[in-house]
Amino acid sequence: MSEYRYCDQFGLDKPARRARLEMLGLSDADQKIASVLSRSVIAPRVDEIVHRFYEHLFKYPAYSQILNRGYDVGKLRKTQTVYMLSLGQDFASAEYFEERLRVGLAHARIGLPLYLYECAYNTLTQLTLHAVPEEIRSDPGLHAQLVSFLFRITSLDMSLAIETYHLEKINALEETLSTLQLEEEELRYKIATDSLTEVASHSQALSVLEQAIRLAKRTSEPLCVCMVDLDHFKRINDTNGHLVGDAVLRDVAARMEAAVRSFDTIGRYGGEEFVIILENTPLETAHEVAERVRKRVGDSPINVSGTSVSVTLSAGIAQLRPGDTIASIIGRADVAMYEAKSSGRDRIVIDATSA
Repeated sequence: MSEYRYCDQFGLDKPARRARLEMLGLSDADQKIASVLSRSVIAPRVDEIVHRFYEHLFKYPAYSQILNRGYDVGKLRKTQTVYMLSLGQDFASAEYFEERLRVGLAHARIGLPLYLYECAYNTLTQLTLHAVPEEIRSDPGLHAQLVSFLFRITSLDMSLAIETYHLEKINALEETLSTLQLEEEELRYKIATDSLTEVASHSQALSVLEQAIRLAKRTSEPLCVCMVDLDHFKRINDTNGHLVGDAVLRDVAARMEAAVRSFDTIGRYGGEEFVIILENTPLETAHEVAERVRKRVGDSPINVSGTSVSVTLSAGIAQLRPGDTIASIIGRADVAMYEAKSSGRDRIVIDATSA
């Protein structure tokens, strides 16, 4: 990586730096007046300029509130002194541009509002003008040259510092936006996902079903809903405790997901009850999918911390009919599921009006 990181970032190579200087009316000829500014104005009175600068800042609450956040004002004064002594020195160099770009970054990071930064620059310029010695003031041509150069060089410094100031603020905003987007995605995931089983939540499953019904009615494609309930789940909780019961629900959900197709949706409807939404699926295929689910769950016991738990399920299937709503199709699948339970459990029953 180049030592001139910010120059590289802003494309301030030698031609670009020259173009910036030209826009501000700065040329190699100004190096002589820059030496006069440093040698005859700033260097002899730099301590006084910096002292008056901070004295001025502390008069205003907007500045003093920032300075009193725990910053070492003595260290800030030293940094300001170094800055003043380098003002305008070798101003066409990459080193000069890089240092001024860093100044804006530092001010952005301490939270200094841009208007305060610009006001402070104006104050610093005025204090420097007041420090011009009488021998220069008495030479109108030299004095005019020096004043002109001072305004042009501080304009250069401000333009560079403001670039990185804005860059830092934009980066901070982008970071905040990215964080908010991640938080929004996490929130959506939490809303859409059942926290225990990691299948679709109740509300998400109903949302998917609502969209599936609209699509099926528009395209005349078949749609089936399967309501699933674990048999004697209360007995599992009562015998083994709710922690084991939760582990069983997680395992059952995983087995169900492994048995259905990639485009099917499984949702936890409530407690030990699940809903499977089977889009573009005729009744016969829906029954096959439900049978795979039943066998995958019931064919082998679930092992939880050394405890072997056998689980079976009962399911009811309903196919979408004209005029169906979410409530009516789930209601018919639910009736079929309870029929499966009442007829012996561990089986699939198809809603009589769907067959």
